[in-house]
Amino acid sequence: MSNVENFDILAIHRKTYCQYAIQVKATCYKQRKWTLTAKNETLVGDNIIYVFVSLNNLENPSYHIVPSTIVAKTIKENHQKWLNTPSKTGAKHHDNNLRNFKDKEGIYLNNWNVFS
Repeated sequence: MSNVENFDILAIHRKTYCQYAIQVKATCYKQRKWTLTAKNETLVGDNIIYVFVSLNNLENPSYHIVPSTIVAKTIKENHQKWLNTPSKTGAKHHDNNLRNFKDKEGIYLNNWNVFS
């Protein structure tokens, strides 16, 4: 079995035969923040879905299911805000390849209905 560039899982809905490309990101901590890259700002499609997993120190994993359009828009906007905000020392932030997606409020927690 070969790897598909940019995606971890390719899935087909059993009833609708709709195809989904899924990217899985995990953190082992009790946080709702995941690291992505600038590439994820352009990895967008109606059937591209991110499943963000918080392993919660292996106690009780939580799943945050987010459409790629939301992820791309959010990380792009948040990165631009970060670039425009001075650091703690007042210095300008330098652009880099890292992006962060957060779901602190749990808006996308168990949002499995994106697959319907």
